[in-house]
Amino acid sequence: MNKYKRIRLKDGTTKDEHRIIMEKELGRKLDRYEVVHHINGNGKDNRLSNLEVKSLSEHSRDHRLGIKTKQSTKNKLSKCFLGEKSPNAKITKKIAIEIRKCLANGGTLRGIGKSFNISGSTVFDIKHNVRWI
Repeated sequence: MNKYKRIRLKDGTTKDEHRIIMEKELGRKLDRYEVVHHINGNGKDNRLSNLEVKSLSEHSRDHRLGIKTKQSTKNKLSKCFLGEKSPNAKITKKIAIEIRKCLANGGTLRGIGKSFNISGSTVFDIKHNVRWI
């Protein structure tokens, strides 16, 4: 059983109602890395006031709030957000600026990600200032 309301489209496929509602509100298709979050936690409550768009990574972080995480895991995760301070950093501020230029020129998240050897969700985070503000 699906916890979301599904709508059958004219082409015979189905789509989550909350994504359709948000796309109409925004006047554009949602990016595949964008998640429509139900604020009150009820996946069937698709009132616009109960919906908000988040990046996939932001949505995952929000749902992990309150879950106990071992200190060793926290240490590993914190290294991912150190940027240039991390010896394994893939993205410098200079590269983040280049990525934003590619986005401004109409590049896709996936295409830019491949060019820089990073994931499309990382490009999304850079685009929306989740990382490298």
